[in-house]
Amino acid sequence: MQNIIAKFIIHLLILVSSNLFSSEEDLPVIGDSSSSVISIASEYNLGRLYMAQLRRTLPEYIDPVSQDYSEHLVYRLSEFSELTDRRLEIALIDEKSVNAFAAPGGIIGINAGLIFHAETEGQFASVLSHELAHLSQRHFARRMQRQKDRSLANSLMILGSIALAGATSNPNALLVGQQAITQQNLSFSRGDEQEADRIGFKNMVSAGFDPKSTSYMFEKLQSLSRLSGSNELEFLRSHPLTKNRIADAQSRAQGFENKTTEIHLIMIL
Repeated sequence: MQNIIAKFIIHLLILVSSNLFSSEEDLPVIGDSSSSVISIASEYNLGRLYMAQLRRTLPEYIDPVSQDYSEHLVYRLSEFSELTDRRLEIALIDEKSVNAFAAPGGIIGINAGLIFHAETEGQFASVLSHELAHLSQRHFARRMQRQKDRSLANSLMILGSIALAGATSNPNALLVGQQAITQQNLSFSRGDEQEADRIGFKNMVSAGFDPKSTSYMFEKLQSLSRLSGSNELEFLRSHPLTKNRIADAQSRAQGFENKTTEIHLIMIL
């Protein structure tokens, strides 16, 4: 049985890799340099492989109520996003640390710790909107474009080794696989993070949530980092909470409130 699984994974890797680098791939969207590296269809295939190994190597948080709630919220937010491919898949991870991440192909990973520590639905939505913005802006593909090397192929090989480790039940290889997946949890550039904050805020507000939700969530993360140390907050390692980022969130909320007040005054007059 293990040999059958291993062969299947190898064939899947060959199929995905051929799609990733095929010269017959769909033409890139004008102005979208990321499409020249990897198509949306190829990102989706890569995401399915990533998701399979995520479930194999990280503990799932099994709670139907939380799963259903998270999925409905993500899809609600996606309706106000710039996503063109809404084949999303949400994974709840049984980790107490506060974290969420986006992976290519519509993958949203959510640590149980984020659900427990978010005090309002708006705070939870602010994080999910940020991750959806990473997907809609195709930051993974754009990072590959910036690097202009074979990093995508290297990522595919890493995922393949994880898959084979799982198929052969090799504990040492599985440990390497877990470390590789952690490394693959997509640390985006500062510019990507700022763009995801800006677009995520706009989409969150469009979905009807409090504009201050993002800054409130940042304050919550600051409080948790003081109590437990920033090293304990995985989210802050991949999403550094700089003074500028906090100030930008507060400024956006204030700007939105001022704009709303002006509209109300005009209507009254």
